[in-house]
Amino acid sequence: SAQASGSGASKTLAEARAAVEAGQSETALILGRQLLAENERSVPALLVLARANYHLGKIDLATAIVGMVQTIDEQNGEAQLLLGLLSLARPGSNPDGARIAATAAFKRATELDGNLGLAFYNLGAQYLLAKNYEQALLATQRAAALMPGRSGVELSLAAALRGVGRHAEAADE
Repeated sequence: SAQASGSGASKTLAEARAAVEAGQSETALILGRQLLAENERSVPALLVLARANYHLGKIDLATAIVGMVQTIDEQNGEAQLLLGLLSLARPGSNPDGARIAATAAFKRATELDGNLGLAFYNLGAQYLLAKNYEQALLATQRAAALMPGRSGVELSLAAALRGVGRHAEAADE
C-alpha cells in the first residue's frame, strides 16, 4: 500500500540521516539513492546525498546536488547551510570571497530555518573570524541554545563573550 511505502521511506530517511551524522557516508549514499528511486524530487533524500558527498570530499558533486534542491525548494535552510560549508571547502584563489559567500549563506540559512543550530554555529564562527564580536555573540548564543553541550559551540561562545569584554562569563563557558 502507499501508506506502507511512505512509512518505509520515513524509516529509510531516518536511517540515511543517522548514517550521515555517524560519518557513514557510503551507507548514507546507498540509502539516499533508494529514496530517490521512489521519488526523484525528494528534497530530504537529495540533502542526504549532498551531505554525504560533502563529507567524502566530493565538493563539486555536492554543490550540484544542492543546486538541484534549490530548483525544487529555493527556501530550504539546510541547502543554504550546505552552500556555506561548500564555499569554505573550496576557497580557491579567493579565501576572503569564500568566507563572505559562506557568511551570507549561513545567515540566509538562519533566516529560513531558525532551528538550524549548525547554521548559527558556522555563522558565529565566521563573525568571530571577522572580529564582529557582537554578531558572533548573538549567533553563538542561539547555537548554544539549539545544541547544548557541544564543545565547539561552547568555545565559540566563550570567544565571543571575550570579544565583547565579558571575560567573567567567558570563563564560565
